[in-house]
Amino acid sequence: MWQIDAAPQELPPGVGQCNIGPMGTLSAITESPLSRRFLKGYLAGRNLLVLVVAVVTALSHSVFNQDLNLLPLGLILGFLGVTGLMRARALAKAELPEERQVFLQMLIDVLALTGLFYFFGGATNPFVWFFLIPAIIAAMVFSPSNARAMTVLCIICYSFLLFFFQPTHQHGSAHPDPGFQLHVIGMWVGFILSAGFVAFIVAGLAGRLRSREQTLAEAREQVLRNEHLVALGTLAAGAAHELGTPLGTMAILSTDLQDDPVVKQHPDLGRKLELMREQVERCKQTLTVFSSNAGAARAEGGKAMSVSGYLTELLAQWQEMNPTVTLEARITGKIESAWLFVDATLTPAVHNLLDNAAQVSPQGILVKSGWSHETLTIKIIDKGPGVARAVLETLGQKPVNSSTGGMGMGLYLATSSIQRLGGTLSLVNLPEGGAMARITLPVFSSGRQGR
Repeated sequence: MWQIDAAPQELPPGVGQCNIGPMGTLSAITESPLSRRFLKGYLAGRNLLVLVVAVVTALSHSVFNQDLNLLPLGLILGFLGVTGLMRARALAKAELPEERQVFLQMLIDVLALTGLFYFFGGATNPFVWFFLIPAIIAAMVFSPSNARAMTVLCIICYSFLLFFFQPTHQHGSAHPDPGFQLHVIGMWVGFILSAGFVAFIVAGLAGRLRSREQTLAEAREQVLRNEHLVALGTLAAGAAHELGTPLGTMAILSTDLQDDPVVKQHPDLGRKLELMREQVERCKQTLTVFSSNAGAARAEGGKAMSVSGYLTELLAQWQEMNPTVTLEARITGKIESAWLFVDATLTPAVHNLLDNAAQVSPQGILVKSGWSHETLTIKIIDKGPGVARAVLETLGQKPVNSSTGGMGMGLYLATSSIQRLGGTLSLVNLPEGGAMARITLPVFSSGRQGR
């Protein structure tokens, strides 16, 4: 059934979507800045610092006879020790904490460090520069907003210690010389300048480095995919050569059988032989394309076609090859003079998706298509059981085993063909049942055809 709608209809969002970006750009599988290795290293350094502070506290009180408030210092160190053990236990689990959780953990560490410095001389402590460490770490691994928030927190804590602290001195000795405050203020100004540099310059450099690593990872993945396609093309050329002879024999035999007097007495059998001969011819044509192109699409072999004309021809060809499947097509478009660049691999790619839908939904499939001034969208909807989530995660990125329903190699090649034309392909399991394959392709208006 063919139906023309007034406007494209949007389907409800699906569950378990697998998106494949334009021109073969996939989301690269790269190690996150907040990897397990980094979190373990940060936790080890933090726990070591807590141990050092505990040892220094004990030595300062017992050996150097410093006047320290041991009760709050002991409570803070004990709190840091307990939270360190809890974080080590959490890291042993399979799921890693999110950036928000790590940010909150570092915030607690900074506040605890502020408490330690409060009882250790505040801004006069020579190790108060430790506040730069969480600021630098945040700039390297957090988002810019979180990195700047951590830097502001460190500046606030340092500034607080400049005015509020318990001075350290030996029993019976005088407090530090008030003239030393000028040196302390200079240290504070230097810290603010250093922290500002970390928050804006280092954080920006870290973001650009992560972006470059992402781009390089995507490029490496695309190179690996292209190498795989070249290997598949070589295999296809060899298969075409080997299968050419038996297919030719089957074509001759099917033609001879149609002329057999016994077959002519059974028209139904003759129609089946005719269908078999057409399918054999289709196989021979497909193998001819594989053999000549070795599995690689050639842009110079493409041509521009009107979107409406191409869609009509595309669906008519598939319906002719699959007369037993009910195909409901709804073609809509916002502009009349829209053109699409079509190469030798696009039609087989879309036909493959239609074949997959018909295989799991023999009662019928629905095709919705619409286009604007820039994009053509084709939605192929079936009423089958849907696609397993585990398969969706890698579907189209590499061939899958035939036990998944036979959608592995064909969909992998279809994905590459669509991406090569600047399009995208996504698969969605629909909430009401069934699955939808969504294809987007760039189009151009008649005014831009010659460009």
